[in-house]
Amino acid sequence: MNTKTLLLASALVSSSAVAQINSFKVQNLWNNNTGVFTYSGTYPALTMTCSNQNNTTLNTFGERFVGWLSADGGATQALIDGHKDFSLFFTVRLTVDAAAARPVEAGLLMKYDNHRGFEPESQFYCKVTRTGIPVPVVQTSADWVMPAYDFMAEHNVTFTMGQTVLMGIEYDYNDADPMQSMQRLTFGEFQSPWINGNWGGPIYDPEMKLGMYFQPLVEAANPTHTSTAEFNLVSFAGTVLNAAQTLQPESFNIVDGYDFTGDLASLVSSDDNKLSMFNDEISLMTTVDVTSTATSILTPSNIMVRVEHSVDRPGMAVSLALKNHTTNNFAVYYGAVGQSADVVSDFNTANAQYISGTGRLVVRAQWMPINDEDPAQDGWLHHVDQVSFQVNP
Repeated sequence: MNTKTLLLASALVSSSAVAQINSFKVQNLWNNNTGVFTYSGTYPALTMTCSNQNNTTLNTFGERFVGWLSADGGATQALIDGHKDFSLFFTVRLTVDAAAARPVEAGLLMKYDNHRGFEPESQFYCKVTRTGIPVPVVQTSADWVMPAYDFMAEHNVTFTMGQTVLMGIEYDYNDADPMQSMQRLTFGEFQSPWINGNWGGPIYDPEMKLGMYFQPLVEAANPTHTSTAEFNLVSFAGTVLNAAQTLQPESFNIVDGYDFTGDLASLVSSDDNKLSMFNDEISLMTTVDVTSTATSILTPSNIMVRVEHSVDRPGMAVSLALKNHTTNNFAVYYGAVGQSADVVSDFNTANAQYISGTGRLVVRAQWMPINDEDPAQDGWLHHVDQVSFQVNP
């Protein structure tokens, strides 16, 4: 097993720190019955409720509802990078409104939309009745993606209807041998060991979907009862595919001119803590190159660059350009007369040649006098308050 540090159930983080995940996409995966389904809650909470589930054969595979983790407000589910480590922890509470004998089920759903022509999925779930008879089930589906593990057999856990319990998965991807990748499961205060997937090893494709699912109470004819699953996403740590990456300045280089005040931190936020520079005394030009932190998206659909800038002297031209790492030339994307008040300039491109082999971008801000007449002063200040980059896959 790789010796990597993963998020532990005993070290839960605030839901406000959940990176790149901001909502759920609720979907009905099975629709074999005639129940009435509703859902509610403010992220990271999600409540799914189903009433009057009618199935005369008492088929427990009646309906399944899932709250996919979403990276963009619910329009699509997030695709977790299955070639990286990740961890997910959430709480679940199951309830029914009467002493029905049929079970209610909920848990974690892990799914691939396309693996060699199949749509494999696995579940880590708890199943319980209000009476407690038969005894609850806490286990994985023991197929496809997740390893086989039974918490009742291994730990004899206590779980009852109405109890709020922590569930979680940690996923340790083995870069050298993916088939030896490991997973660890959490239910309440109990954890499984690190174990390998089932059926000769789990499926490891890049695009994996994770969601919290609910299979409601299924009754015979003339059903009257309501069942509910209440989820709360406690933490997610991992890499979401198809998510835009926001980059900050990593370094800067004053090509023409001299620094006056400010440093790298001055470029991070629009807060009037500015990087300020004097012009070169010979050419009267001022040029600064700002390099971004690295992106892992090397074939972008869009690159957006924002620069907030100003200059103290009138009659100055300002331009913003991106470095082409194939030609080593700068391509101008913005030009205007410089202003003494802050100007926020955004420009976009989809040219991958502006991203270096190490995943970095370089934006150049340059000022020069518009005419050749002698300036009334020997030096003046040029300012950059913020530089930011966003790269979309």
